[in-house]
Amino acid sequence: MEDWLAQLFLAPEREPQAVARLAEWGFLHPQRADRWLQELAGGPEVREVFLRLAPSLLEHLRESPAPEMALGNLVRFVEVWGERRGLYEFWEEAPWALERSVRLMALSQVFADILVRHPELMDLLADTEQLARRRSLAEMLAEARRSLTAFRSLERQWNALRRFKRREFLRIGARDWLGLANLPEALQELSDLAEACSQAALEVCWAALEEEWGHPLRSDGRSAEFAIIGMGKFGARELNYNSDIDVMFVYDGEGETRGGPRPPLSNRLFFERLARLWLEAMGRMTEEGRVFRVDARLRPEGETGPLVRSLDGYINYYEAWAEPWEMQALIKARAVAGSESLRQRFEALAQEVAFRRHLDADALYSLRRMKQQLEEREVAQGLAERQVKQGYGGIRDIEFTVQLLQLVYGVENPRLRVASTLGALEALAQEGILSEEEREVLEQSYLFLRRVEHLLQIQGEVPQQTLPEAPEELERLARRMGYQPREGETAAERFLKAYAWHTGRARRLCEQLFFHPIPEGEVSLPESLRRVLDPLLPHGEAATFLQEYGFRQPAEVRRRLIFLAYGEPPMRLPERVQRAFARLLPLLLERARETADPDLAIRHFERFVTALGGREMLYDFLLEQPDIAELLLLIGGASEALSETLIRHPEYLDFITDAAVMAAPKGLETFLEEMGERLGSLRTLEEKWEDLRRYRRREMFRIGVRDLEGRASVTETLQELSDLADASLRSALALLREEHGGGLPFAVMALGKWGGREIHYSSDLDVLFVYEARGEHPSEAEARSALELAEALLRVCNTPMREGKLFELDARLRPDGREGPLVRTLPGYLDYYRRRGEIWERMALTRLRWVAGDEELGRRFVEQVQEWVYHRPLSREEVEQLLQIHRRVEREKGPAPEVLDVKLSPGGLFDVEFLTQMLLLQHGPGRPEVRSTNTFQALRRLHEAEVLSSEEAEVLLKGYLALRGLELKLQLVTERSFAQLHTQEEWQRAARRLGHPDAAAFRQTHLNFMARIRKILEARFRAALEGL
Repeated sequence: MEDWLAQLFLAPEREPQAVARLAEWGFLHPQRADRWLQELAGGPEVREVFLRLAPSLLEHLRESPAPEMALGNLVRFVEVWGERRGLYEFWEEAPWALERSVRLMALSQVFADILVRHPELMDLLADTEQLARRRSLAEMLAEARRSLTAFRSLERQWNALRRFKRREFLRIGARDWLGLANLPEALQELSDLAEACSQAALEVCWAALEEEWGHPLRSDGRSAEFAIIGMGKFGARELNYNSDIDVMFVYDGEGETRGGPRPPLSNRLFFERLARLWLEAMGRMTEEGRVFRVDARLRPEGETGPLVRSLDGYINYYEAWAEPWEMQALIKARAVAGSESLRQRFEALAQEVAFRRHLDADALYSLRRMKQQLEEREVAQGLAERQVKQGYGGIRDIEFTVQLLQLVYGVENPRLRVASTLGALEALAQEGILSEEEREVLEQSYLFLRRVEHLLQIQGEVPQQTLPEAPEELERLARRMGYQPREGETAAERFLKAYAWHTGRARRLCEQLFFHPIPEGEVSLPESLRRVLDPLLPHGEAATFLQEYGFRQPAEVRRRLIFLAYGEPPMRLPERVQRAFARLLPLLLERARETADPDLAIRHFERFVTALGGREMLYDFLLEQPDIAELLLLIGGASEALSETLIRHPEYLDFITDAAVMAAPKGLETFLEEMGERLGSLRTLEEKWEDLRRYRRREMFRIGVRDLEGRASVTETLQELSDLADASLRSALALLREEHGGGLPFAVMALGKWGGREIHYSSDLDVLFVYEARGEHPSEAEARSALELAEALLRVCNTPMREGKLFELDARLRPDGREGPLVRTLPGYLDYYRRRGEIWERMALTRLRWVAGDEELGRRFVEQVQEWVYHRPLSREEVEQLLQIHRRVEREKGPAPEVLDVKLSPGGLFDVEFLTQMLLLQHGPGRPEVRSTNTFQALRRLHEAEVLSSEEAEVLLKGYLALRGLELKLQLVTERSFAQLHTQEEWQRAARRLGHPDAAAFRQTHLNFMARIRKILEARFRAALEGL
């Protein structure tokens, strides 16, 4: 091995087989692994040290569940560490620290990112004694308080708390996944961490408000009290790694504040402000992340109810209005912060409400019905077999069953009033309600599923609860769970068997304990449809009939059709509705057969019907208007994105079936006119902002449907999306001017695809902001006014509201990027570009255009900046710089070789746009007629000017058109912001949904275009260098 490693790291000329041997160490991509290992090895001064470390490092990587992920994360970690020799020598002296680092970086991207952000935490991984010891709540709270006392401003204190949480999160995760703590201990420590952060944050919030408003007193002069109640997994001390923390807020003692510099507040208002400040402290995302996501919707009346209530208010509500699900939720209620006395009184109230009376038949039915509705949602999304929490036999199955048994038997048996699921299972077995075998089944399945859930949740910031579909991701998950390939089976296959075994056992037991079977009634139907809609007929007989229509999962489709016909048991739809659906069914099956994905078409149709309601009227309408049924199934079978929008907004159906609306694309002037009419009829600015977002969302949907139906060409779709963005920004800026009054000349300038009027469905909008001062130099007030306007525009565009975002603006292409001023004067931009402008900025500015605000200022901005952009052709040094930029982007952002990324794979959109802009910089200075911000137009002009040959122009134009079309369709089909195809199955699915019967030919057509585009790019780079 030493000879091979010496060959790999020390030989001046390495043999190819030395790199190839990396495959024996678990690396699927040896060349990439070699590149990363060479980066770790560093220069000659540290290579000998690294060579000593390499055998153990490779062994740890091979034993890890994801060697390449771990290695890539190690490279990131070493880069931020700095001095490599010291780190490698440290790992030699403490090899367990290296082993732990590799394991955590292979298990979790979240853990890896924490270590990269805080490399000093490597000391924590080396400290076995500290990791082995479980920390108490008191210890965590004391440290949380210490982390806050070092700072005075609230913002710095919140950031300190976020850093404390992140360190503890890593410590708990290391204990858990390195085998130093069992799963129940990890759940409790995560919950204690949340409790410590909650209490520490509450103390700071209280002090800040008290300093401003004084101390809240009761009417009798005693201090009023306040407490935060943990619900759900927080209350049960069984939080997972990416849990929201469910809370409610309670106070005791009406009165008002005294002793503050500001006028007194009622205690209710004081505690409401306290709760809101605490929510912001805990939940707001900053550059340091957030402490915890917080959810306060379990309070009485949910989001519509008051955020805080007095203890008497809770008592009155629960006595009069408590729903069965609220009684169920209160099983897990536990005070986590605030007054100790009030904590105890609320916990006593929660126990009394949850267990004060036996559940009657209506209450039992209500709980079962709610569970069925949750399940139906997963079935509707096709996730019932893969959703770890909500799916069949999942975590929610077990938790619901345990809680129902507690509610039924806990009224008379206080020993069953246990908050945690595992504790309740043990109590139910001890009291003879569950057999020991039943307890074991549920406990084993619960622990298995919680472990799977944790692994899914520590891969990224967004919580995941669904088993991955991609084979390579599923294989990695299986290996992280400890499964290895064996006896001809992959790790993923062995894991799925275990998953099915656990969920199957849990489901059978939960159905036995939780549900009573509900008999299905019969419906008088035409004989030809009886096989499908007869609920008593086995799936096998109906499956053969449905397979003739192209359904791949006939049993699942049949369940949906029965639901559409009869409704959800035990509620039955009237027979007239059943008969209407029976008449509609042949049309549905025929039209679904013609779609790209018949199963998906029926799934989305069923969800649309559920969202719309009024089934009888809809069924009759679709029988009268079969073309509308065809459109619904077309959308449902082809596009996740459009289907989800239509399900959320079924009222859009009327809009997209209006022939006049769908006949032709809208231009900028039409968008502006329609926006003006809508906004002009509204009174308040809040209504106008919401309507502007609502209009944008509806128009995006209309454009997508026209694209899907083939009514619009690729260029028309890109143009219309860009015009909608232009109109939205002009309207948004006008509303801000209306809100804040007039001011200095101010303009919004577009770059990137937006500048070229060729944005796609998920494009960010690259912007620059420019203003004009009244004098030669802007005053401080003028600069502040312009900055406030730019920040306001970013805020209203980028902030998600009830109606979604307007558009995502990205101002990072401005001079000096994030570090530079957000807005400058025109002389300020010109001074920067002329003195310090870089070649990539010249390239970016070839797509500069005015969008909104002062048009005359925008025109001058374009004219004068373009003078700098095109002031001379490219030099050899600049061409070499562009070549390096291209290579760096491809190296850092390019996909793995087996993945086709429409934008970043060799020969993709990035290549075409990069080449076009390079040619503009090369030939535009002497030939103004070739200049254009639009890629299509620039390529045509370059051909007309004989810069591009006819063959080159044809390949680039046709290839770019094909790739932009594929990008648009993939975004509609998959609801992803990026356009990638990973596997043969994805290619087949994409081809089918895009109407191409031959997936292999579909794939080869695009690969051929990309190969020819890359060939032209490389030839043009060579020619540019040889000609200078």
